[in-house]
Amino acid sequence: MRSNLSIISTLIAAAFACNIFGQQDTIGEQLLLGNIYKVLREDSTIQLQTHKSSVSGFREEDIRETPGAVLVITNAQIRAMGATDLMDVLNAIPGISLGRDVDDVIGIGMRGLWAHEGKVMIMVNGMPLNDLDFGTYALGGRFPISNINRIEIMNGPGSVVHGGFAALGVINVVLKTPQEQSGTSINSQNTISNGYLSDNSAGIVSNHQISKDTYVTLQAILRNSLRSTWTDYRSDNTPISYGDSTRINTQQLYLGITKKRFSSQLYLNNYTYNVSDEDYSIMMFGLAWQNQFSKHFSEKSSFNFKSVYNYQMPWFNLNNADPDIISTNTISQRFRVHALNETRLSSHLSWINGVQGYLQGGRIVSRSQTYDINDQNRIYFGDLAVHSELVYAGKAGIMRLAGRVEKNTFTPVLFAPRFAWNKSYQKWLFKFMINSAFKIPTIQNINLSVDSIDVKHETVKNLESSISYSPNTQSALEAIFYHTSIFDPIIYVTDSMQTDGYLNGNRIGSYGFDYRYHYNGNRFNVLAGFCVYEALHGPDIKELVVDKGMNKQMLGFPNHKTSLTCRVHLGESVDVFATGIYFGSFQAYDYDDVGNYHLTKKGSTTLINTGIIVHPKKLKSLQVQCMLNNLFNQRFEVCSPAVNGIGSMPLYARQFTLNILWHINS
Repeated sequence: MRSNLSIISTLIAAAFACNIFGQQDTIGEQLLLGNIYKVLREDSTIQLQTHKSSVSGFREEDIRETPGAVLVITNAQIRAMGATDLMDVLNAIPGISLGRDVDDVIGIGMRGLWAHEGKVMIMVNGMPLNDLDFGTYALGGRFPISNINRIEIMNGPGSVVHGGFAALGVINVVLKTPQEQSGTSINSQNTISNGYLSDNSAGIVSNHQISKDTYVTLQAILRNSLRSTWTDYRSDNTPISYGDSTRINTQQLYLGITKKRFSSQLYLNNYTYNVSDEDYSIMMFGLAWQNQFSKHFSEKSSFNFKSVYNYQMPWFNLNNADPDIISTNTISQRFRVHALNETRLSSHLSWINGVQGYLQGGRIVSRSQTYDINDQNRIYFGDLAVHSELVYAGKAGIMRLAGRVEKNTFTPVLFAPRFAWNKSYQKWLFKFMINSAFKIPTIQNINLSVDSIDVKHETVKNLESSISYSPNTQSALEAIFYHTSIFDPIIYVTDSMQTDGYLNGNRIGSYGFDYRYHYNGNRFNVLAGFCVYEALHGPDIKELVVDKGMNKQMLGFPNHKTSLTCRVHLGESVDVFATGIYFGSFQAYDYDDVGNYHLTKKGSTTLINTGIIVHPKKLKSLQVQCMLNNLFNQRFEVCSPAVNGIGSMPLYARQFTLNILWHINS
């Protein structure tokens, strides 16, 4: 293993030394490749107002030019959805599903595949937030919508850029900056559902330019919310009140500073919640600190360096004395560096290459307990990766050939290649991508593996193409087709033989298509989508897949979903909006009081959210939003996407929300 690391280190050092005087643009400045991308745009007769994103590439760029299909949800669209939280936004996006993990944790499915444990990377302003022990990110009660500028979503493998936590997708929450909104704002959000104060938050956002080239951002939020407000009954008719047992408390702080080519960000989140119908709680504490520096050496060459430090108590059980449970009460730390080099070789050709690496350490808080891997109270491991991309932009379109080589302490040398092609012609945009990805097992995947079974990495193979049509500058229609396979998927299993832990299954995957449509007029806005998929699987599909007539779908996730969001501007002061989300039927396992489980069909569900946004003419610094979500009080359940002893849980009942945003100064 050490010899492999030495070889990779030598290769990385050689590649990097050859180009140390190259690449990556400065913060807030135009990209080096911006001028040659104009060749692509010259073939287009429609110039839509589009957005930039960095979730699928090594730089921020126009989403028409990114590899694969990237969706950007703006703050205005978020508000039109009636969303009060990041979870609400993701639940309204076709191609994304919500699932239930242990201890009521709500995670993400991508294109029908369970992506929760380290297969979808969640970031804030480019800083990774996934927990370091399991790779998860618990949704619900995290980000209020008031301080979000946009949400960037890559619904597809992203390991070439982001490594082993992005095997099935990337989601980046971008907060507001001083350049976009200067001054100080105070936000208050209060929600009532089923007789409970189900969501109460208060926050302050302060964005200021303190000198010619220096900008500072401060955001602080306190939030108290519920996961659910329904009441269920056990098999003996004993009631379970989720409104009394799913309380979440969140404290969140963000501090950012940008000075010319240097930026620094600090994000702190303390997240504690009650586990329904249990006597214990869970705390997920996380701190992320990122520093970034960019430098142009010439018109053809630039360089970018980034470091990220994470300190976490990832999944900390409170008020629980069970030795098996508190053995996962750990303190984990990771220090990661990323150096990126870009050189423009000619007017049509550019070369990007870089190196990433991290060191991670963890210790169990109880000194009397040890990791099963090394029989010690502490553990340390490392990861080293080199990536490279050749980009050609010409009349034939934009073509990219990229690859990532990575070596982790717990894996052999891994390789993830990618080929992508984009071409714009008149009102049409064509994209094609074929790529591989991998999911490196987390420390707890290995530590909690089923006895005598070594958990190894997953390999993802993906084929994706899309066609977009823009009849005018206000609207666009996009169709995305994909085929994704996962080899050796890491699965958490529990069965009647007392098997409890992680192991590798056989091949699984999905194929299908997504449709997206948006229209942005002066008085009327529409965002619509539809998705459908069918499951691929190997011989051990019983863990994750269920037959449904002629089609096969994943456990816990509907195989089709439709959403429609409309916003109407009624003059300068009033907007009205409505969102409808239709979820098809699906099947999942529910469990009784003695641990027996049975397959249950969950019927289709339609959620309707509606509301009004008012900007008083005499108080233009004030914005008031009133929302009525789940208008018809539909029972929407999140379920486990596997046979693992976890049942279903309904989310919020009908709820009324009042959101007040007051902009104090500029």
